[in-house]
Amino acid sequence: MLFCLVAQTYTTVVVRAEDDFPFFETKIRPLMVEHCYECHSVKHGVVEGNFNMDTRNGMLSGGDRGIAIVAGRPEVSLMVEAIKYTHDELEMPPSGRLAAQEIQNVVDWISRGAKMPDGDDVMLLSTDVDFMQAREHWAFRELVDRRPAKSDSGIVDYWIRR
Repeated sequence: MLFCLVAQTYTTVVVRAEDDFPFFETKIRPLMVEHCYECHSVKHGVVEGNFNMDTRNGMLSGGDRGIAIVAGRPEVSLMVEAIKYTHDELEMPPSGRLAAQEIQNVVDWISRGAKMPDGDDVMLLSTDVDFMQAREHWAFRELVDRRPAKSDSGIVDYWIRR
């Protein structure tokens, strides 16, 4: 019985995601093509702020300012703040505000899970990683023997007082 319920739920989610694709293709992608891709698309040769809008993973990962979209939660999504011009430092698109209906479409799309029918949904890795600096991270350092100093009150007291 439980298996049937889980299978029913999974099927419903898959159908809903597919139903969102036409909404994305008719309402959201044309908006992105017109206002976003010229500055945030690898395919156009520019990814300002390291924010790639070509794929869902790129948008969910965000850019220099952090995560842009929290799927299902437009109220905490940086993209919504930027297009509503309510963010202190970020207003997108910089050429002027979107129409109220366009903003509402983006909010609805994010509320529905920010689904995109991009078959090549691959996260692009940044090439400007300093691997020498990364080696200094504590997880990659050699282990150091840190035995506590002798204490009259006991080893537990030593660790608590540290």
